[in-house]
Amino acid sequence: MEHTRTKVLIVEDEAIIAVSIKSYLQSEGFDVVGMVSNAQAALEILNKCNIDLAILDINIQGDKNGIWLGNYLFENYAIPYIYLTAYSNPETLTEAKITEPAAYLVKPFNKSNLFASIQMALYKNQSEEEKLKQKMLQEQADNLSFVIEKNYLFAKIEGMYRKIFFQEIYYLSAEKNYVGIHLETEKFMMRSTMKDTMEKLPSSFLQTHRSFVVNTQKIHHVSRAEIHLGRHIVPLVKVYRDSLINSLDAIQKG
Repeated sequence: MEHTRTKVLIVEDEAIIAVSIKSYLQSEGFDVVGMVSNAQAALEILNKCNIDLAILDINIQGDKNGIWLGNYLFENYAIPYIYLTAYSNPETLTEAKITEPAAYLVKPFNKSNLFASIQMALYKNQSEEEKLKQKMLQEQADNLSFVIEKNYLFAKIEGMYRKIFFQEIYYLSAEKNYVGIHLETEKFMMRSTMKDTMEKLPSSFLQTHRSFVVNTQKIHHVSRAEIHLGRHIVPLVKVYRDSLINSLDAIQKG
């Protein structure tokens, strides 16, 4: 298996174990893009880097443990992850399994155990992506322009299907028979209507104008008639303003 392009995030608050895992991975050609001890530091790396695999200690520092982080990955990213823990009690296992980790490794472990879990996690992820590709092929006869999955969409762009994670999208724009997908520095055109697209998008995407939908996770600030999303500015009309503000308030309280 080619590891040179496999980027791994290690979240472990026991320094000796974290360093050992990093050493094991680097000796096999993996790219360790981060080694952190808490969930907040892990989120900062996830927002900056593309990760192929995460190794998460369940009992990490801070008020958010590894299972919280695993659940966050489960809901927001298509990244396989492995849980590490010194405990194997039924309660911990049950809580962990709900978030559907790719593997579960009990300390102490050795290099062979670790790599067996990693290979299983990467293989499982490849198998799931292959199933999605087959789903796309089966539905091409219906001229389907995109398929929405848990954390991303496969959009037909210029005759080819492209995988776009929701976290990459800043906003969408309606342009006649197409929907513009606006990333930080790129724009793609997908043949669809805004209505059909909106019906399938997750709740983090909200309408601000008849022709615009924003990813609320990318909002920097909101003015009376505009929404600022990094370098992008999107119009906000009165009919959508109240519902947007209420949704943002609910997110903050949650």
